[in-house]
Amino acid sequence: MEVGARLLLTLFVVPGLLVPALEAAEVLGLFQSPGRSQWVLAETYLRALERRGHRLTAVTTFPSSQGSTGGNWTEILIPNPVNEVAHKNVQAFITHGGLLSTQEATARGVPLVGIPVFGDQLLNMAQAQRQGYAVTLTVSNVTEASLQWALDEVLTVPRYRENAQRLSRIFNDRPVKPLDEAVYWTEYVIRHHGAPHLRSAALDLAWYQYFLLDVVAVLVAAAAVLLLAVGIAIRAGLRLLKRTAGGSKAKRTSSKSTKRD
Repeated sequence: MEVGARLLLTLFVVPGLLVPALEAAEVLGLFQSPGRSQWVLAETYLRALERRGHRLTAVTTFPSSQGSTGGNWTEILIPNPVNEVAHKNVQAFITHGGLLSTQEATARGVPLVGIPVFGDQLLNMAQAQRQGYAVTLTVSNVTEASLQWALDEVLTVPRYRENAQRLSRIFNDRPVKPLDEAVYWTEYVIRHHGAPHLRSAALDLAWYQYFLLDVVAVLVAAAAVLLLAVGIAIRAGLRLLKRTAGGSKAKRTSSKSTKRD
């Protein structure tokens, strides 16, 4: 990117209501920052970009320590985070393939361009690609050409969006909305005084039972007994073979002595 190009850097999520500010940007960067401590680190990085001549617009729930406007810095404060994938103009979602990112895209019917890095991201993107609503790039293969190909593939081939919307209909076809279900179960626990009948039985186990040490002890004891029995059987077999070999040798010696006489 050339120095002086316009950057739109958003912290946590992009609010879909801020359409004029978002659509004016040439580059959209997403920085998830659920806590102020993470915003402090992100702001240091953003200010360094500003000093290099980039014009920044930061969308965040936390105010800047150096003022909301001035120079190449523009700041938009939002009271609550909003799901950026829910914006009606989003045609594709470039993601690392984390669980929450893929779930958001599935809920909204948005196809993916995935660049997984580690952990479950590789598995999530492989699953999304098998289901036909994603294209995956390896980190070592991220170039201008490969990214352009991936975006063209997702944006121009109808089956990616069709599969994404089909999975979205399946995902959202439920009798109760997730928010209503969360409220119901919260009130359920309140009504039943903590709902002790839903407590995990693990809470009532002794520590050695919780860590399955009693089961491990039984398995180790059984393995030790089995090995001891095998050892005894092998020793008994060797002794029997030795006695048999000794008796045969004595008989052969006796036969030879008789023939000489």
